[in-house]
Amino acid sequence: MLLGPVFNAELLTTARRARYYVVRFLYGMVILFLIYLSYRANTWRTGFETRELTIEEMASLGRQIFDSFAVVQAVTVILLTPALVGGTIAEERQRKTLHYLLTSRLSGAEIVLSKLAARLLHVGVLVALGLPVVCLVGLFGGVDFEQLMFSYAGCFTTVYFLATASMLVSVGSRRPREAISILYVLEVVWLLVPTLVMSAMPHWDEPWPTIARVANPVLFYAAVTSPIYLLSPMSWAGGTGMHSAAAWGMGLQMAYGTAFLALAALRLRPSARNEGGNRALSARFAGIARRRRWFPRPECGDDAMLWKEMHVSRAGGLTRAALALLGVGAVAVIAYSGFGFLVPAADEMSRDGYFSFGSARREFNAFLRGISTAVYILWLLGIASSAATGLTSEREEDQWLSLTSTPLSGEEIVRAKMIGPVWGLRWVAYLLFGLWGIGLAIGSIHPLGVAACLAEFAVFTGFLTALGTFFSLRSRNSTRSLASTMALLIFLNGGYLFCCIPLRPNTAAIMAGSTPALFAISMLSPEDIRDFGRNREYGELLAASVLGVVFYGVAAFGLVASAYSSFDAQVDRPDRLRQDRTPSQQREYLKGRRKDVQFLDEMA
Repeated sequence: MLLGPVFNAELLTTARRARYYVVRFLYGMVILFLIYLSYRANTWRTGFETRELTIEEMASLGRQIFDSFAVVQAVTVILLTPALVGGTIAEERQRKTLHYLLTSRLSGAEIVLSKLAARLLHVGVLVALGLPVVCLVGLFGGVDFEQLMFSYAGCFTTVYFLATASMLVSVGSRRPREAISILYVLEVVWLLVPTLVMSAMPHWDEPWPTIARVANPVLFYAAVTSPIYLLSPMSWAGGTGMHSAAAWGMGLQMAYGTAFLALAALRLRPSARNEGGNRALSARFAGIARRRRWFPRPECGDDAMLWKEMHVSRAGGLTRAALALLGVGAVAVIAYSGFGFLVPAADEMSRDGYFSFGSARREFNAFLRGISTAVYILWLLGIASSAATGLTSEREEDQWLSLTSTPLSGEEIVRAKMIGPVWGLRWVAYLLFGLWGIGLAIGSIHPLGVAACLAEFAVFTGFLTALGTFFSLRSRNSTRSLASTMALLIFLNGGYLFCCIPLRPNTAAIMAGSTPALFAISMLSPEDIRDFGRNREYGELLAASVLGVVFYGVAAFGLVASAYSSFDAQVDRPDRLRQDRTPSQQREYLKGRRKDVQFLDEMA
């Protein structure tokens, strides 16, 4: 029986988790809010508050509501499916319960299919929440039946494709957060890379057009499964139409998903024997890394916890390789797209002088605002997720008791866990600093704008690490900590605007909580500085920036102070270090302990 006791147990345990209720509630509220926005937009455009709607206007309203709903449904499915399915097998391995399943008479296919079916039911409930909206919108008219069928069929095949891929990655992962991180990286690659490469190669210089004639037919079988491809002009190439491309994509999603599912079932037991990886291959790569380390680790020094967080990575080799490949690709895309803006801006500066601001540098400033904001969002997500799993990962890897039984104080542990994520993602910060430096060098960004961005970057980064560490200290597992951190960040960085929009606030100061918006605002050009006193909106934007920095600075200080003061109470150990030793005495004590250990090693 393919759906047996594992399916029943999975349904019972997951149905009691509060996160699923919260997700369904928020998804329903977002749908209602979109309906309200569509209604208000049509009211403003047609003015039908004081008269009855015509048939054409009602059909237009129904079409707009359905289009908004379809986009939200697709985005929800793409974002939530890896998070709901990606940790299924990895959770069992982390809790040390996977071997109990494997010693039963259940086959690998029964275990994988049961867990997949239980998680797919939760995703199916989310999709079903939109059915009342579709039924009511159908009364308005304007929604084509064929478009409706393609929308729901594409949604279900995409869920199946992503869920089976998530199950395959979960089978080969040691921890849920590792599986989910890999899945989101692979999802970004799947959504963007094949489509961008297919569309860009024919327009590059030789030999890329020649390569494109050979590579594009192969890339088509990967790109057509991505929703981004269906929205691109290539989906109409050759006169086939978007519906034909969508049918191809849905068929390939089902085929690829079935292959992923079969591979996950076949790899479950071999992967469990190797603890979620290939031991021989891992040992071989580890030996190569030890022999060919380009930058040797420094000595440990007096701060052992900070040294460990900065120089010992928790991520696996596959995760690091995927992130490195994604980073190199992102830098290449930024360099290629920015070169066309940089050259005219540099020519304008050399021709007109540094302080003469023209159209070329204005366009380069707009490019820098967009790219810097996108890079900052990646920085925000990376720092927050890493900080949110910093302390919980010690519990999940059975290192928590060893850590808390050391003479390390709570301040030392928390400080190291806050600095570690920043150090691990420092290359993203270097990219931002490089972009701002180029903009400053050619006069596209005013020095005051660079100073404002640096101040905001420092304050916001401190808040991100403090928030993630705060939740990580108080959560039982990484999933709960990560969900709490991301939910609060989404609310603070734009979610609160959903509550404010119906009130129609007539001020730009409402953007004070959205850190990406503050970054885009703060990259001031010389023209913005010159026109600052002439425009009332500039004063409101300045007030939003100041309020945002003050709010996040105070919040970061409060979170850090709370983590410092409550660490020993949270981990249930006496605060003996603070009572018995000053910081200087603690350092001397640690030095003596290291000498004792070294002496015992030499005697042994």
